[in-house]
Amino acid sequence: MARYNYIPNRVIDTNGISDGASIFFYLSGTTTKISIYSTDDLSTPIANPHIVPAGAEVIPIYFAQDPEDIRVRVVSDRGEVISDDDPYDDFVTGSELGPIQDAIDALQGSVGSAIALGQFNRILSKLDSQSADANLVILTDSTGDETSEWIYLLFSGSVAAAYPEWTIKILYWSESSYAAATTIQTGTGTRTLTVWAAAVAGSIANRFAGTDFTAAVVTPTPDAVMLSYGHNADIQGVGPYTSATIRQLSWFNAIADRLDKGLPNVPVVMIGQNPTINNNGSNPAGTDDGFMRRRLELLFPLAARRGWGVINVHDAFLQSSTPLANLLVDSTHPNAAGSQLWADVVWGVMRASRGAQDAGGVVPGRLMKAWRSYADFNTWSKGNITLTQQTTAGRFETRPDAATATITSTAGLGYIYITAASAADMPALRGRYVTFAVWMHIPVASETNAGRIEIVDSGSTTVSQGPVRGDGFAVFTVTHLVDAAATSLVVNVYSAEAAFSPASVVDIDRASLSLGLDPIDPITAEDPVAAPTLPPFRGALVKKNADQTTANYAGGANVAWDAEVYDTDAFHDNVTNNTRLTVPSGVTKVRLSAQVRYSNGTNNEFAALAINKNGAGYDGQAYQVVASPTGAGSVSVGTGVLTVTAGDYFEANFQMQADTSITVAAGLSWFSIEVVE
Repeated sequence: MARYNYIPNRVIDTNGISDGASIFFYLSGTTTKISIYSTDDLSTPIANPHIVPAGAEVIPIYFAQDPEDIRVRVVSDRGEVISDDDPYDDFVTGSELGPIQDAIDALQGSVGSAIALGQFNRILSKLDSQSADANLVILTDSTGDETSEWIYLLFSGSVAAAYPEWTIKILYWSESSYAAATTIQTGTGTRTLTVWAAAVAGSIANRFAGTDFTAAVVTPTPDAVMLSYGHNADIQGVGPYTSATIRQLSWFNAIADRLDKGLPNVPVVMIGQNPTINNNGSNPAGTDDGFMRRRLELLFPLAARRGWGVINVHDAFLQSSTPLANLLVDSTHPNAAGSQLWADVVWGVMRASRGAQDAGGVVPGRLMKAWRSYADFNTWSKGNITLTQQTTAGRFETRPDAATATITSTAGLGYIYITAASAADMPALRGRYVTFAVWMHIPVASETNAGRIEIVDSGSTTVSQGPVRGDGFAVFTVTHLVDAAATSLVVNVYSAEAAFSPASVVDIDRASLSLGLDPIDPITAEDPVAAPTLPPFRGALVKKNADQTTANYAGGANVAWDAEVYDTDAFHDNVTNNTRLTVPSGVTKVRLSAQVRYSNGTNNEFAALAINKNGAGYDGQAYQVVASPTGAGSVSVGTGVLTVTAGDYFEANFQMQADTSITVAAGLSWFSIEVVE
């Protein structure tokens, strides 16, 4: 049996090969590992890859194959490929040493060149500390469904080399479930990393947004989810954003929504897939057709808005010294070299992320319901409690109408409650987290558990006590996993939960119910369920019940109105002072209009109409005079916005010169007031 020694002269530095580098030995043209040994009689096998220990030179490594049948690949401890010789040549000329040393120097100077993603913090923390088993879900298409492609290469290569203590298993998706696990590496320790590769040829990003979502994504209880889509869709033209390109957003939004709902605390990483060639027929053969780039221009901002991490495999292909056509097996799919490049890029980011100090982006909550005022809280049901409007300084936070809850007796519970989700809403909430938040002020003299809040569904209850009391408002929150069979959802706020004297008080400023793990302040968030509305209309429109005949308005007189079209706040009385529209309390600005239609005029003089305030003129008074033809005519006036105080009254004063017997028509004569503020 031939015995050949690996001579580590392809990578030269002051100590042979950089500390921590991994040396892989494969059969030529493959990623099939061969057996390697530390003795020339091939009696002492060692791990493949061999990892160079710190401060030590590479040991002699022996194998049975001829060098021309061997591929030797060296990867730095940061995941960068230092060399990949296929076939391995155990002789290197002096002219080759300079470029090799330059490559090493460049790698040593590129610490931190790979971008760290906090989204990998959770899974890498487990791998580095060996504190618990780890799971990774990868949703993708045919670029990752074979053992010769990037997913398998990544975990059988760099990840396995970096974590020899870990057993690594991979499961590929098959129709409607995962197939049996394949063991990639049997580790020296007790922990297992399981890679759930939900890779389906021809699929798009919404492939697992439907029926298979739970089985493919939720059941594995992932520490991170990776999404790698974008290739598959109709090829439609060469414009910047064709309909097929725009549809990518729809498909990614579909899976994003399921992730938001089903795994709100699991970080997500999007992979920008490799460029393609010749899909539009207009670019030179074998070059990037720009098809994937246009999609990523939409998808990367989507990832940023969602709080996802991004790995830009696309640009790594374009920046490679290897021509793009030599990295693909067809117009779309990477070949062996392209798949290895893909795996190296992902590992480079993962490796750099071992030092990330943030948790990465997770999905934000979504506002479901909001209560912002005393009027809102007064619609809640009350148990042994009095709810009053609070306008005292220091007893409200965002507007002077907080709701003060006071228990009505010193015995028993005092609380308000409302059904926040009906039976019709519940199917969408079952098995998901919801968070109830209330902004309250708890006086120090209140009962010990004043401010307790809770979420109750038909199957379970989650309670949060209110520990914050004294000056100022604080947010009190409770997060609840809705029961799988729940038929309703109720939220409660307590003023006291036991007998107490004197009465226990809480000031409630606002509250919200959100989907997810985080509270949402309804003052700063848009409420998709109950969008802000204009204040209710206030005002009056009055008229005559019948024509006023033989009327004498020659010297000018206030028109009497004995019927109301509407009157929201008792502006008018049909009998007492029925010429007037009177301003009620709380109103500071109004606008008025009036019209008089007359007939039986005889003198061909003039008609005039004015709106008087408190029997006199005023700044901004409405007044109109018109020539009056013999017979019939009309005159109308309107004011601008007028400043008023409670008790001010307005009258429509009409004059018909020289005519002492006219008719004021009921149908077209009216007087109105509108509250502006």
